[in-house]
Amino acid sequence: MQNQTIYKDAFVAAFMNLYQLYQTDQIYACALVLNKFLLIDNLAISTQRSIFAEDEDSAQYLAENDRWNTSKWRYRATPMLENSSNQTKSILSDHLKTPYMIDSAIQHAHSITQQNNLAMLLSAFQQVIITLKKNFAIEVERILFFISLPTQPEIEISSARYLNTTSPLLQNFLDSKQQSNINSLPKRMKLTQSDKDMLIDLAQIIEIQPYHYLQVANDAYLLTLDRNYHATNPYIQKLIESIVAMTSAPDGTFAMEKDEILQRINQFYHNAEVSTDALLN
Repeated sequence: MQNQTIYKDAFVAAFMNLYQLYQTDQIYACALVLNKFLLIDNLAISTQRSIFAEDEDSAQYLAENDRWNTSKWRYRATPMLENSSNQTKSILSDHLKTPYMIDSAIQHAHSITQQNNLAMLLSAFQQVIITLKKNFAIEVERILFFISLPTQPEIEISSARYLNTTSPLLQNFLDSKQQSNINSLPKRMKLTQSDKDMLIDLAQIIEIQPYHYLQVANDAYLLTLDRNYHATNPYIQKLIESIVAMTSAPDGTFAMEKDEILQRINQFYHNAEVSTDALLN
């Protein structure tokens, strides 16, 4: 609880520093950005005024298709944490190590601690939103809040859903991220036998009744231990690792629905111009 309060206070202070500078520019998004080393990088915001308009110099503004791309946002503040030594910063490094990097069952056993502390970080950010609304009378429904983690793009989607249940901006964000996921796949993809086998195994896992995200995540983790896993297409690996990451919060914050996973699997079939039936038969 003490760590959560420290983070909440630091995030509120960082946000208010940016808010005082850019509130007249119509802030529409705020992201807690973690770097590739899984440490807090900064708190970033983006504004409507920063979006490129036709009568402006495009080099000086944010492109519309980068509206939700935190790496392109310009306004940032670094949260000042108590005891902000390397030891304190390592809290997140220890707690947020992603299942993507798990190479053994021993490391997987440590995931409960990681899950609890990622949940703590989410809870702290949720308290930020409550504090901004209650103490500063900020219309938080007009701002989309989420966590950005380069190694786990699913965290953006899941955290946004968790933090913004009443935001009218949420659907636009989700649509943009879904399109980004599709666009990130190669237009043509030749599936190897190893790829096909992995997709079939994954499809069979999510068909087990009743569907439960924790069971699916645990079974998907076992696929990462397969000796052929690292020879599988990296885009398929990324999907499996996203499914494994569903265990990152014990309350199901990062859970994906069965249909959502099936849609992602079918996208590989579509890009390979091979039907689901052809692969399963």
